[in-house]
Amino acid sequence: MGIFDALREKQHDKKVAKVISRQIKQLDKETDKVLASADRTPEEINGHERKYHYKDVTPWIVWQYGGRYGKDCKSAGIKKGDMLDLIEEPTPEEPDNISVYWKNNHIGYMKSNRLRNMIKQWRNNGLPVIARVSHVGGEHKLMFELSFYGSPSKPKK
Repeated sequence: MGIFDALREKQHDKKVAKVISRQIKQLDKETDKVLASADRTPEEINGHERKYHYKDVTPWIVWQYGGRYGKDCKSAGIKKGDMLDLIEEPTPEEPDNISVYWKNNHIGYMKSNRLRNMIKQWRNNGLPVIARVSHVGGEHKLMFELSFYGSPSKPKK
């Protein structure tokens, strides 16, 4: 590699670092805005108090809306406060898979194993779990608020 190639590579690395830095700042802004926003899930539901509350859950977005791949959440009409359905859909690759649905459209998957396990634990105890959209667009594409109500019984050993 010649000196000019090395200089070009260094310039490219600086541009990439600048883009990544900008994206990180944007992600931080979006998260801060969501965390400071009003709650979209109630403090209590069906006589159960909210036990755990996460406002910035980000799913993997991998969906097909209206037969067109690549449509994003904002252009599809998803809005803050919209209800999301979290459905257990095990696959051979992901036996703990939980899919995220909006208006019967599969839009993605839960990322966190911890949250997936909590959802299963709460539902196995017949307790409410609510997911509502907290942010649409930007670098995150979609964030949602996830609330768990009541206290599940501990699993027997």
